[in-house]
Amino acid sequence: MTGRVCPVPGCGATARAGHAMCRNCWSMVPRESQRLVYGTWRAVRADRTMAAVVNYREALAQAVNNVLARPGDYDQRGAT
Repeated sequence: MTGRVCPVPGCGATARAGHAMCRNCWSMVPRESQRLVYGTWRAVRADRTMAAVVNYREALAQAVNNVLARPGDYDQRGAT
């Protein structure tokens, strides 16, 4: 599988190409935050402006923080 390491600290699983996170971590992100990540990524693809990139990175950082804030789920990450 091609991809990169999931951006969630401590995960270490592979995020598939074109995906923000590994499947396991992404499932822990609330739907509202997922929609924000998708929406900001579409804006990056359409606008290609630095402002769009900054918005996407902020949305992704919030999604990562959502995963890290899930109590008791830390040991289950990376088990995909």
